[in-house]
Amino acid sequence: MKTALTAMVLTALATACDVAGERGARAGAEYQKAMDSYAAGDLEAAESWLKKSVAAAPGDASARFQLACLQHDHSHDLLSAICNYREYLLLSPSGEKARIAAERLARAERDHVAELAAKAETGDDHLAGRLAAAEKRGRELEAELASAKEESRRLSSELGRMRRLVSSQGAEEESARLDITIESLLDEDGGAMAGVDAELAEVLADAEAEEADAGTGAAMLSAPDGEEEDGERRKRSAEKAKAAKKDARASHPDVYVVEEGDTLYKIASRFYGSKSAWKKIRDANKTTISTDGRVNAGQEIVLPK
Repeated sequence: MKTALTAMVLTALATACDVAGERGARAGAEYQKAMDSYAAGDLEAAESWLKKSVAAAPGDASARFQLACLQHDHSHDLLSAICNYREYLLLSPSGEKARIAAERLARAERDHVAELAAKAETGDDHLAGRLAAAEKRGRELEAELASAKEESRRLSSELGRMRRLVSSQGAEEESARLDITIESLLDEDGGAMAGVDAELAEVLADAEAEEADAGTGAAMLSAPDGEEEDGERRKRSAEKAKAAKKDARASHPDVYVVEEGDTLYKIASRFYGSKSAWKKIRDANKTTISTDGRVNAGQEIVLPK
């Protein structure tokens, strides 16, 4: 039993030694390739081979130191260089390169701090620049908004003015339309509107006649001898007009055929001697003449006595 256990331990040790030997051989070969590349001036290849050597043999202090130097001086990977300098000092604190490694570690740390400070300052400047640009854009937007509000107020005022103008024009157009409608209801002689009650016209006509008679009488009473003849002439003219009106009333036909251009005013003046008689004609023809007194050419109307 004891012999078997001893044999197993010896076998495990032999296997471990063989693995360590293989790793050491591989690390040694990769380290050698790194040194060959360094000698040839291919620093990038030398750094790559040293990384492989350290991965194969993490306890190889010499490979650690050489890799830290390349990362510090060649690729400027300061953080990785600091880590490898520290690993070297842990593996070989009293080695021949310990003092150099410590000095280079301190310098790499200072460089790394300066680099971080520079990045922070640059970042602050960039942020400050962006902030300033944002503030400027904010002011521009505020100015644009104020301008838009002013334009909106101007357009609102202009719209109100245009609405008032359109409203006033609409009123004027409505008034003009009403005027046209009124004119269409007037007869060609410029008489009163046909749809208006003619009683007022009759009253006015009677008043004019009475005024004419009164004027004639007054003229006869107050006129000097030289003007009596004029008064007599006016009186005779008035009497002739009355007689003509009476004759016209007595001689008109019972039925009249409307001619082109006729109106009730013209017909009333022709056959009754007074335009105010138009209503009398209209009332006698309620079934054929509308209330506004319009007549058409060829229409037959009754002329009352």
